[in-house]
Amino acid sequence: PILTVSKLVTADGKPAIFCIDYVAFSTIRNFNYSREDLTLPIFHFLQKFCDTDVVMDLTVVKPILTDTFLSDMLQIKEGTPIILMEEQAYNIDNQVVMFCEEYYAYNFFQQTVLRKKI
Repeated sequence: PILTVSKLVTADGKPAIFCIDYVAFSTIRNFNYSREDLTLPIFHFLQKFCDTDVVMDLTVVKPILTDTFLSDMLQIKEGTPIILMEEQAYNIDNQVVMFCEEYYAYNFFQQTVLRKKI
C-alpha cells in the first residue's frame, strides 16, 4: 500500500503547482497521523512519522501537455504545455523514501543552470 497526498500551491491566488506525493507504507513507522498532519509540507511527515529525512532528490524534468484533470487543477486550457518534475527522494542511507510528481503551470516556472568545468 502507498500513502498518496496531493496539494495545490497557489501564487497570488492562482494555481501554480499541483503536487502528488507517494510514500510507501513500509516507510511509515508511526501511523497515528491526522488529516491535518498531511496538510503540512511532506518533509514534516517524513521526519515525524517515518523517522527519516530527505537528503537527495533525483529529478526528471519534462514538458507535457495538460489533460482534463490537470487543466481543471491548474485552471488552464486543456493541452497547455506545462513542466512535470518526477522526483525520487532518498534518505541518508540511500533508500528511496518518497516519489513526487510536481506539475508546474507554464507561467510559474523558471530554471537557471550553472555549468562549470572541473
